[in-house]
Amino acid sequence: MLGDASFLTVMLDPLKARFPHAELHLLIQPKCAPLYQADPRVAKIHAYHMPWIQQRGEGSRRWNHFLRAVMALRRERIDMAIDVRGEVRSQILAVLAGIPQRVGFVNYLCSNMVVRGRLLTHNAGMLPLQHRIHTCLDLCEQAGCTVDRSSWLPFAADRKIACPQRIMVHTGAGGGLRAWPTDRWGLLLAHLHDLCDARFILVGTQVEAAQNHTIARQAGFGVEVRITPGIEDLLREIEACDLLICLDSAPLHFAVLRRKPVLALFGPGPAQLYRPISPGSRIVHHQELYPCAPCAQQRCVQPVEAACMKAITVQEVVDAFRSMIHQLDPVI
Repeated sequence: MLGDASFLTVMLDPLKARFPHAELHLLIQPKCAPLYQADPRVAKIHAYHMPWIQQRGEGSRRWNHFLRAVMALRRERIDMAIDVRGEVRSQILAVLAGIPQRVGFVNYLCSNMVVRGRLLTHNAGMLPLQHRIHTCLDLCEQAGCTVDRSSWLPFAADRKIACPQRIMVHTGAGGGLRAWPTDRWGLLLAHLHDLCDARFILVGTQVEAAQNHTIARQAGFGVEVRITPGIEDLLREIEACDLLICLDSAPLHFAVLRRKPVLALFGPGPAQLYRPISPGSRIVHHQELYPCAPCAQQRCVQPVEAACMKAITVQEVVDAFRSMIHQLDPVI
């Protein structure tokens, strides 16, 4: 998906350094293709829907995409495939495509779902539960690359940033179980505006515009609402901001890759894999209270739906914001 596809960028320079005369091809979902269309390091993008990531009623059509991907890769005569998810189905695709060198690992998304890895020629074994960026770098090392991890040190809670002048807020989450109540967003922005004389910008697609306008009215001051119809528009807004406040969603990962500080609210998603690790970032969650977390987010088993998100209070997020900014007073 968009988050995992965005993390591929950390692999491109090490791979180009190790194989300077090789072409780098990406096999990704079609909606992720804009991330790399203008990247000079990428020779070709193979954009196909995989049948295991499907909407209801689309199975047969996506199996056609799978077969087309196999045939397209066979024609390219690819020398090496790197599976970045521990996805045995991707490894099967690489075998069917006739790719002789296959790099990967055996525990899906660094979880306890383990296969034997017999389809891999370069097997990294079981990788630890870690941020996806570090998994990508582990695989680069397995392919013989020299990797510099200094830019991707673990999340450092003691780092602080200057008071931001431009704060971007993204309230979308790609799913109801990762959403935070609308009224809390408005109250949060009102509190943050009292603390920090910054420009606040609510960003989202047309689908999120109505909610964002409601939040802006509830905040009670001049919050801007902007519509970002495409990935390119969203990336421009992230480049221009000093701080991103968001949920467990693709903008979080885009901001991390651009070294932007992020204040992220997590509910059911795997925080160990996707937490913000850019300098000065913070994460607010209550996963320790829910044995079902992290979950697959298809349905909620709690008596109160999305209880882990609703457990996050406005004051906790305000406190996390205070901990990020070194000019603010320690108490209200």
